[in-house]
Amino acid sequence: MKPRPSDWLQGAAAGGAGAIWGLGLARFLALEVRLSFFLGWGGTALVVLLAGATTLLLWWVQVRRGSSPRATALRLAPLLLPLAGLLLGSHQPWQGPVLLLGGLAVTAVAHLQRPLPAWACFLLAGVLPLAIYLPDVASWVGRADTFEFQVVAPRLGIAHPSGYPLYILLGKLFSLLPVGTVAWRVNLSSAVCAGLAAWFLYRAVKEFSTSDAVALLAALTLAFSPTLWPRAVEAEVYGLNAFLVALSLWVAARWGRGGLRTERALPLLGFLAGVSIASHLTLGALLLLIVPLALTVRPRPSLRSLATAAGLFAAGLALYLYIPLRWPVINNGEVMSLSHFLAFVTNAESGGALHPLALVQDPARWGVVFRLLRAQVGWGGLALAAAGLVATFR
Repeated sequence: MKPRPSDWLQGAAAGGAGAIWGLGLARFLALEVRLSFFLGWGGTALVVLLAGATTLLLWWVQVRRGSSPRATALRLAPLLLPLAGLLLGSHQPWQGPVLLLGGLAVTAVAHLQRPLPAWACFLLAGVLPLAIYLPDVASWVGRADTFEFQVVAPRLGIAHPSGYPLYILLGKLFSLLPVGTVAWRVNLSSAVCAGLAAWFLYRAVKEFSTSDAVALLAALTLAFSPTLWPRAVEAEVYGLNAFLVALSLWVAARWGRGGLRTERALPLLGFLAGVSIASHLTLGALLLLIVPLALTVRPRPSLRSLATAAGLFAAGLALYLYIPLRWPVINNGEVMSLSHFLAFVTNAESGGALHPLALVQDPARWGVVFRLLRAQVGWGGLALAAAGLVATFR
């Protein structure tokens, strides 16, 4: 089938994905292989043009053989994965080859005629990110919050407000591992959580798409995003936060698609919401996921399911009791008052940074949110997200 003039827009998108992959290759050749030819515009332009033209040719050949222009372009979209490395700002030796090979691997998966076995998907979406994180997991103490968590978690201390009790307890468990330094063990907890986040995001996307490549691309994009990757190799709460959000999305997706009964899904989501808030107050936003589902799902949740969900939510939230229980031990017997406890866990000293109405009271924060989103995926990613929203609600 000869491509029609209107189809060439899809071809241009495929060629653009190949050009981005070529840009990542040129960066790798310049910074890692240290070929001076690729430090200038000439070498970079040559690789970008060759990669873009090759991808466009591959798209054209497949369309000529009868493949859908749009479907063919989508199968080549994983070549955009090196864009994450270009957006990271900081340079790590592992980033270039990992993202380049990852883009090729997911593109190859997209062209397979039969689905990948479950074990292969787990290796690609969950184990592979963890394996890539491991060489960068530091065995020495870090700075700022990382240093604090590395010191506080093994001693079952209390971190800065809001206390982060879940991460402290998780860090304590990892500090008991019989390998590496204590700092490395606590850092490892973030890497494991980030790998699990990628795996459960893969599972969540698979609830809505039969394509292994689409789900893998989503998982690897998260795993190697400019925010998660640097935080996955140090003692920080963000890997744990990502894991809890991805797990909640998977449970919600299975519930919404009928793969999980309401009597099980709603209590589980209630517990996850409580535990997530015990990880970071901002994860209270998960309630915005649960409440609409509970109101729209059929059949309607029973009073028993609602009561169980509320009870498990409170049980998860009860992790915050760790703070007043441990406070006297590390503060010379001082008892934490209720007002002190509430001010501590709500981070009142932050000046309202976590206030639920902050975005309404200070509209300038929307600009900060937008810049953070743009830093993750660039203008192209934002355009794709907007197109996805439009397609979802059409």
